[in-house]
Amino acid sequence: MTRRFLSFTLLATLVAASLLLSGAESRAGLISVPAPLSVVNNNQVLVGDKTFDFLAATPSGTQPQPLSGITVVPDTPGSGGTTVAPFGFGLNGPIVSAANSGSSDLSLTYTVMSSNGPITAVNLSGVGSAIGAGSSINVAELVINPATNATIGTGVLSGSGSITIPLTQSLTTIEVKKDIFATAGPGNASANYSIIDQTFSQGSQSVVPEPASLALLGIGLSGLFTLRRLFKRTSVA
Repeated sequence: MTRRFLSFTLLATLVAASLLLSGAESRAGLISVPAPLSVVNNNQVLVGDKTFDFLAATPSGTQPQPLSGITVVPDTPGSGGTTVAPFGFGLNGPIVSAANSGSSDLSLTYTVMSSNGPITAVNLSGVGSAIGAGSSINVAELVINPATNATIGTGVLSGSGSITIPLTQSLTTIEVKKDIFATAGPGNASANYSIIDQTFSQGSQSVVPEPASLALLGIGLSGLFTLRRLFKRTSVA
């Protein structure tokens, strides 16, 4: 009787752990990166302590670039060309590219949810080129409190480089509206952005275990306590 109960307990623990892990991996809309922006659009990406919900990505202009040619990559400490903040994402392109009096634009809207401290500033960097008279590249950024729709930060990056946008409110959830634009002068002129990186400065942070890890720990401890009780009963008998 004891052996049967013990086998059933172990089997139930394994089944529960398997279901929990499969549920965590198969959450609807959660995309692993690197991945094309065409796949990430209208889905979520998890990078470290942040969840990015890509609400809309719209290319436009006379020479729009396809979303399938833009790759979303994770930015972690030591990657992405910046370590200003711990986790974010990058875009690798051509993101926008124009030539001979053409224009190329990408409008991107997404929310950022931090599980490890409020976001206090948005860090933006870009690598591109603008060659010839009349050519230019820039990124305009608008940061919103999604609960009130109030603007809490704005900034414009012109050319290659980086900027930091301080926020008037420190929040764990923000919405970012980004407009990446390239315009080329006539003739052999050209303009493009090939890399855009987005990271975030945060307030106080702590190491927070993932919910799935906590649940698995609880299942394991429960099984351990059950086995301990069984062994005590067997030794007494």
